[in-house]
Amino acid sequence: MAGLNRVFACAAAMAAGMAGVSALAASSCGAPAAPAAAAEVPVDIDALCAKLLGIATPEANLHGVVVDRAGRVQLEAYFDGTDHPGASLLARASSFTADDLHDVRSVTKSITAVLIGIAIDQGAISGVDVPVLDYFPEYADLKGTAKSRIT
Repeated sequence: MAGLNRVFACAAAMAAGMAGVSALAASSCGAPAAPAAAAEVPVDIDALCAKLLGIATPEANLHGVVVDRAGRVQLEAYFDGTDHPGASLLARASSFTADDLHDVRSVTKSITAVLIGIAIDQGAISGVDVPVLDYFPEYADLKGTAKSRIT
């Protein structure tokens, strides 16, 4: 499950946002001071930075990006932009950081689907046809109700 938590954390970091770079680590686009060695995990940080800085435009509405490979952060960058906190209709300017919470709305369904696929592949769950309550014994009192059929 630790791997699933890491996948979720990285995916959740790729939420909406906008323009200029606000909080970066060691390199010009957020590569940590000691990423995994190239022989250990080949990652072209310069190419990632160039691509990231090319797509982090006001139109992209990008809050931040975290690239985790082999359990180590390879790149982490946050940007200035606009936010709609709490589904507010009024946007506010923000300089996003690793500590910001993001209103991810419908992206949650996509992230959940990816995580379920990974969990099935790794054998953590047996499939999509198993009732959800089978994984939560603390809710045994719901067995036999309509909720017990949710898969």
